[in-house]
Amino acid sequence: MSTAASASNNPSQPAGKLTSLSHKGGFDWDLEIGFGWRLKVVRDELGALKIAVHHGLAVGRLGSHVTVALGLYWCGPSGWEAIADRRWQGLQPGLNEVTGRSCVAWHITLKAADIDGASGAFKAAYERGGVMSLHLHLAISQAKSSSTVFEEATALRLPSTVASPLSNDVRLFFPRAGPGGAEIWTNATLLERSSPYFKDMLKSGFCESVQIGAKRPRVSPPVAEDVTLSEATKDVDDSDDETDDLLFQTNLPTLYDTSELPSFSYRQVVVKETAYSTYLAVLRYLETGFIRFAPLRSGASDDQSGSSSEADQGGSDARDGASSTDSRVGLSSRAQVVTDAIEEHPDLPAPLFDQAAVLYDDWRKVILDYVAARWDVVSASPSWKETMERVKANEVDGAAGIMVELMQAVLQAQRAAEPPQD
Repeated sequence: MSTAASASNNPSQPAGKLTSLSHKGGFDWDLEIGFGWRLKVVRDELGALKIAVHHGLAVGRLGSHVTVALGLYWCGPSGWEAIADRRWQGLQPGLNEVTGRSCVAWHITLKAADIDGASGAFKAAYERGGVMSLHLHLAISQAKSSSTVFEEATALRLPSTVASPLSNDVRLFFPRAGPGGAEIWTNATLLERSSPYFKDMLKSGFCESVQIGAKRPRVSPPVAEDVTLSEATKDVDDSDDETDDLLFQTNLPTLYDTSELPSFSYRQVVVKETAYSTYLAVLRYLETGFIRFAPLRSGASDDQSGSSSEADQGGSDARDGASSTDSRVGLSSRAQVVTDAIEEHPDLPAPLFDQAAVLYDDWRKVILDYVAARWDVVSASPSWKETMERVKANEVDGAAGIMVELMQAVLQAQRAAEPPQD
């Protein structure tokens, strides 16, 4: 019996492969699931049934705190019936007697004793043969990982590895960290093995190769002035910026003078949009498995918080239903601050095309409603016309989708303002 003939005669048959079939009822059947996973069902001539899930992963790839549960169910006259189940706790590799390598599968075997212990209906159906509806349930769960004392101690014992190019070949430079910039030294092998993001980053145009040697003139470490980054170009604020400020109040970053080193080369990435503390914590975690989260600390002073609350309270009296007893500064209060600022300066363009408006639907709707209600004033402002020139030049990411939403909002506002027709 060939696989092709079987598939053509029964179109509803799963896309498996019947590799062997004996006249005594034994068979081997394989089903490719995808991504290296496959299901294998084997029945021997004595009636024992083995169902295995092959994952093809290296031992330990799923981690050391993994629990695997495999359950086999039969759809009988009264519904689903549990036939057998197995559990694997942690790493329990077995030996594949055929290949001599570690076992890369989980399996359930139904022997004669297991079949006799099942219900009479299942036993009768199994011994009779024919079509049976079986359900195999595989559940893989991983315990929540937590850092150990050893991991924390290891992290604390490695304070200088990121400050020196020795044994490292990648330099991450942060031009806006500290008064003269800050740097982190790491190695490409760690980054590439840890994440596809870092692997792509090292191969992209953001990474440049630097050669230091006796035959080349000595150069000083790059300074922050080499890379210009104004506050207006920052898309979003990194919460670790405040941690950077706190860190550098007592420990100013120093740049390693590579001109005194022998000949060597490294790759350099200038990081503009992510805080130094963020990368430092990530690399520490990749090296040791330990991460310490920054304390919650706000850079806003009490006076700033008070003035913001007073402005919200004062402005709410003039708006119908806008006052709220909620003391939290949420999305609506932030939006009111923006609209108040635009009302005071009508020549300002609406902040429709910043990163926050692109990413957050609720925030974008607030700005869209404001612009649509005051479309004549906003569209006539010089700043808005300048913004439109940037949009036409394709210099604003996400502008196309926002413009479509804006035109829809303007049309709805104009229709709402029209007097009702008799």
